[in-house]
Amino acid sequence: VVDAHPNPYNGVIVAPTTETSSPVGVALYKTTASYFGWLQTHGPSSVLAVNTITVGDDVVVAGATSAGGVSVAAADTFSGRVGYAMTGIADTAYGLVFLQID
Repeated sequence: VVDAHPNPYNGVIVAPTTETSSPVGVALYKTTASYFGWLQTHGPSSVLAVNTITVGDDVVVAGATSAGGVSVAAADTFSGRVGYAMTGIADTAYGLVFLQID
């Protein structure tokens, strides 16, 4: 038996408010659909917080709350995790998250 799956980095949708797949990375700069870009999948990265995030919190894609943002994972959330907070991040501010997507 052979399973085939398309490359997860082909046709990436930038920060939709309705999730269509699992997160694949954080864009290092603004990229439009007409261009190629780089995605960071591991290590410290600056991300947008939706609601207040505390050091050490597991963070997930904020989804419908705010396109491109991350929020604290609920206790029963196991999917969509992108990493953990390295610093405290105020609501609507950018802060460091250690990405663990790959």
